[in-house]
Amino acid sequence: MGGVVARWSGREAKALREAMRMSLRQFGGYLGVAVNSISTWERRGADSQLRFETQQMLDTALSSLDVAAQRRFQLALEELISADRASKEPGGAEAAGESVGAGRRSGLGGKSKQRTNALADAIRSGGALAFVQLDGAEERVRRFLDSSARVFVLKGGPGSGKTTLVGHLAVELAGDVDSQILSVETWPSGQLDVAAQILRYASVPCGDDPVLILEGQAAKLDRPLLVIIDGIGSREHVHAVGRQLDLLLRHVLDPRLRFILVIRTPPDLELTAYPVLAASVYEPDPPERGVSFRLTPWPLVRQPPFASRAFARSRYVRSR
Repeated sequence: MGGVVARWSGREAKALREAMRMSLRQFGGYLGVAVNSISTWERRGADSQLRFETQQMLDTALSSLDVAAQRRFQLALEELISADRASKEPGGAEAAGESVGAGRRSGLGGKSKQRTNALADAIRSGGALAFVQLDGAEERVRRFLDSSARVFVLKGGPGSGKTTLVGHLAVELAGDVDSQILSVETWPSGQLDVAAQILRYASVPCGDDPVLILEGQAAKLDRPLLVIIDGIGSREHVHAVGRQLDLLLRHVLDPRLRFILVIRTPPDLELTAYPVLAASVYEPDPPERGVSFRLTPWPLVRQPPFASRAFARSRYVRSR
């Protein structure tokens, strides 16, 4: 039974973690390495260069495996090598969604994108007027994606365009990120499970531990996944979402998994009761804590020209 690795890369490290039946968090604790580092190794695969000290730790971990785990390591490594080869063959990248070499684009991110495209089209075509981009909204979200924050909080009153805006953002950002558009109002009362909802959206089985499965799926993402949770309009909604998102942010540490929370005001609902969630919010305007972008009704003084611009653009878009 082969139990020697000439040079460890992220590919071999991932095979070892899977053979040991460990999550990213468990594997990081076992090795004494930050979870983000392990996630980076696995994302870069065979191209990642690990330090000699790290390779020595992995040698020790591999040598400690029993015969069954050694066999699992070899099988997992062979599968990853085959996937790499398939992705490098002519047409391999295009075949990614249909072949073993490209499970990533057909996994959590790829399947989320397919469903979101249909939802976003429905949202954008649901009104009489074409959507007019609010100044700074898209740029604010792009800056959020470039930051280390993991949660973007969008607040606004009824009818301010929150749902339409997130549908527009899902389309405009599709070249850089995958997204999901979820609504708290459609979830079963008293049975809220954010991790399970994210997995079901992408048709990924939840299993007995949705958080653990989501952690593994997040590690396979090849670009950011933006989970938009719309319809948060009561303290009960904030409690249900806040409590579970606080848990998710503690356990699913991959920075590619991001969230947009769409909160209806008034009242001006707060997230301060959930410390990890509150600390993860993108706050570009320090005086307004806990808010990333706020939508306000059209000011009366601006309403005629703004409405005229919306109507004019609507006529142009629909006549094309």
